[in-house]
Amino acid sequence: MALEHDALNDYPLTTRYGVPALLGLALGWVIFRLVQYPPFVEFLIATEAEMNKVSWTSKDDLYRATTVVLSTVALVAIFLFGVDQVWLILLQFLGVLKFSGGGAYGSTG
Repeated sequence: MALEHDALNDYPLTTRYGVPALLGLALGWVIFRLVQYPPFVEFLIATEAEMNKVSWTSKDDLYRATTVVLSTVALVAIFLFGVDQVWLILLQFLGVLKFSGGGAYGSTG
């Protein structure tokens, strides 16, 4: 469905391009002033020095660590699902939980 009327065309060309240009210039000036602000510059220099001290892990180590984490999460999820099923069966057997299977756990319909 195409629009019959484009609201952007109601504004003159100078407004359509001038307002974004002025906003861009104002933002550029604010960023320039921020980077020239001595405490901020010192913060950036200190941050760069600290980042150079970081010992980054290799791609192979990152792959192994990610595999271990994802495997552990999957195994714990399977284990917790099993424990939940055991409790569900036990509580249904004892009559504490009545579940007919027609909706969410504990629903009566």
